[in-house]
Amino acid sequence: MTLQGLIDIFRLESDDLKTPPLWTDDELIEYANDGEEQACRRSRLLVDSTTDSVCSLSFTAGSSPLLTLSPFILGIRGVTWISSGVPVVRRVLIPMLGSRMDEAIPDWETAVVQPGSQPSVYVTGIETQAIRLHPTPAVNGTVELSVFRLPIDKMAALGDEPSIPVYAQRALVQWMLYRAYSKQDADALDAEKAKSAYSLFVQEFGDAKSARNQAWQMQEMRVFPDPLC
Repeated sequence: MTLQGLIDIFRLESDDLKTPPLWTDDELIEYANDGEEQACRRSRLLVDSTTDSVCSLSFTAGSSPLLTLSPFILGIRGVTWISSGVPVVRRVLIPMLGSRMDEAIPDWETAVVQPGSQPSVYVTGIETQAIRLHPTPAVNGTVELSVFRLPIDKMAALGDEPSIPVYAQRALVQWMLYRAYSKQDADALDAEKAKSAYSLFVQEFGDAKSARNQAWQMQEMRVFPDPLC
């Protein structure tokens, strides 16, 4: 479904068919993009292991073992280390929380890099949107990620399509309706219709996850954690 298709459905369901319309195309485009981001945050619909800008991190021997992650990443499914040179070593890394590393290996962050060492663990919870390799590699290599992520490119042209699967795209209209009926405007504001549209969106994509919960997911490497108090 294209962005134009989402807008057309929105205008039919909201009966916004007059000229000029009550909501502009620019407003509806912003609502549609916001809805897609919400859908990904709630349902983790986008799983990626092939987009280089998100899933591939180069490492040069002698550089910091702390690797910055793409801001589009919501969570990590898996991490693989691939060494350069001969022979090539390909190793799935074990996830570990920083506080647990502190308990298990108190001097792990200051340990001397050993010749030829390669990582066996990736550590989270020590830097926002970053992981650390341990042991620190003494050779060049690449870190390949499998992740849950947000859409990389926002829809802008009317022919653009959402990044989420086709089966879930039409439900984005419910978020557009929710945002539209929540607009602080005498003609647009309708609390009951906004509540109804929001409820239908939640039925499709689930309840909102707090930023605190998402940070916990990222640190603990949990896909579906219990909610925090």
